[in-house]
Amino acid sequence: MGDSGLLTHFIKIETKEDLLTSHYCGAIFETFIFTELQKHLNYSVQDISMYHYRTSDAKEIDFILKKQSEVIAIEVKSSSNIQKSDFKHIIDFQKRSQYTVTGIIFYTGERTIELSDTLIAIPMSYFI
Repeated sequence: MGDSGLLTHFIKIETKEDLLTSHYCGAIFETFIFTELQKHLNYSVQDISMYHYRTSDAKEIDFILKKQSEVIAIEVKSSSNIQKSDFKHIIDFQKRSQYTVTGIIFYTGERTIELSDTLIAIPMSYFI
């Protein structure tokens, strides 16, 4: 299902507490961010491609956005706290890439956290 609102309705998630304790929580947040990114990309006048990234040794990044030589690596976390270790796959990707990669984690916390010029955690509420 591509609509996180309908999904939560059908599986009887009615409150924030229901969502945060659901074993579907991570998948719902990922679907929400995916849908929001698609909306923004569809309205963009620039040609931006979206990919999923996974290495043979199971390093995974939810979304890679690429516009020419500009790359953004995006992870979605259902956690309200972020640590530098949450960026480990993004950091690995940054080291492997020939491009400068900005790494973003969308999370359930309340403030933007800049760990460096290229590693940023952003609350999912920015999409709401």
